[in-house]
Amino acid sequence: MAGRDVAFLLLTLCFSASAGPLSRSPCELLPVGEGHPVQAMLKSFTALSGCASRGTADFPQEVHIINMRSRGPEGPGEKPTEVVLHVRPIQPWRVHEKPLVFVLNSPEPVLWKLKTVRLAPFIKRTFYVSEGSRVHFEPGNFSRSCEVLAETLPHGNEHLLTWGQEKYKAVTSFLELKAAEEVYIKVGEDPVFSTTCKIDTKFLSLNYLASYVQPQPSRGCVLSGPDQDREVHIIELQAPSPGTVSVFQVDAIVDIRPLETDGPPSTATWCWCSSARSTSNG
Repeated sequence: MAGRDVAFLLLTLCFSASAGPLSRSPCELLPVGEGHPVQAMLKSFTALSGCASRGTADFPQEVHIINMRSRGPEGPGEKPTEVVLHVRPIQPWRVHEKPLVFVLNSPEPVLWKLKTVRLAPFIKRTFYVSEGSRVHFEPGNFSRSCEVLAETLPHGNEHLLTWGQEKYKAVTSFLELKAAEEVYIKVGEDPVFSTTCKIDTKFLSLNYLASYVQPQPSRGCVLSGPDQDREVHIIELQAPSPGTVSVFQVDAIVDIRPLETDGPPSTATWCWCSSARSTSNG
């Protein structure tokens, strides 16, 4: 994917992996398949281009535009792409009270699942979506003050930005995405922003990001041991090859869960090994 990425390595560790066909003694490192208790996924936060401004500060509403580029599933019976839209204030200690306008453009229908934090109730929020797209609201009274409008929107970045500027005089943020599973928008007009939203292909802000998850190749083995009451899991992260190091560090998150969710708690010992801090590719 084009653009600059901030990445998180997700390691899912499932306990109580039985010694079956995967078991080998001694350990022979082989490509990890679906049956291995440790699965590695890379969650990247990215944007193709975008901008942010304080130009709407003198107007009654903020305007946030998302331009999704990739096409979702096609063909009869295919479910539309689902994207979770997280919205919260830039100032985490404040409740956001200004009316909001979201322009959610995509070449194919998208189900936008809205999740909000610290947004005042009974404030008008307007969502413009492409034909066939929908907005799903969390349970509660939030949707009563929201309006969803289907609109034929231009797909070009500059044309879509101009559409928003002509309709509302100014745009607070613009974000171009190739694909995303989750989008994170922090609402509010920061005084350090420029007065005009001008699209930049090198735009990268922690206030406006999208994320997607991809499986990562890894090798491992499962050993059978005499101690059936305790498991030992060892994870080793390899240092990136020279020339691929980015200025962004990758955070490694270990998600630990039982293999059988309805079974008794499992006792395990695990060792985290890393020869160097991993970093993302720019």
